[in-house]
Amino acid sequence: MYSLKFIDFQNGNYDEKIDSKTSIYLVRDDQKILYIGYSDSGIWNRWFASGIVAHLQQNIYGQWYGQTLIGEEILKNKPQSDNWGIDLFTRDECLEKYVLYAKVKEAVPTHWIEAEMIHSLQPKLNVNNK
Repeated sequence: MYSLKFIDFQNGNYDEKIDSKTSIYLVRDDQKILYIGYSDSGIWNRWFASGIVAHLQQNIYGQWYGQTLIGEEILKNKPQSDNWGIDLFTRDECLEKYVLYAKVKEAVPTHWIEAEMIHSLQPKLNVNNK
């Protein structure tokens, strides 16, 4: 697991190799878990890349806007949210801790691992439709 302040994650102030090793993330305000998600194409891309539904994007004037509940929550709580934590996990770290029932753990899809983490940790902002 790699833990960063959200602002360091947003600005890319971490070893880029971490993004290729991790696929599941957890956003928290201190110990309060706000959101759990995953990406098969890089966690930073899931948050900021254009061309996909990123959590946060900039308009042509450089203003940020949120496209998801967690994106909106980050912006609504600026600048305090800059210091929120984002924890980046490898698939295997989460698989061992949260998926206890699978006989062939390598066959468990990442979205199932995410669902088990959400069920176990009950983050505030994970909902079915956003």
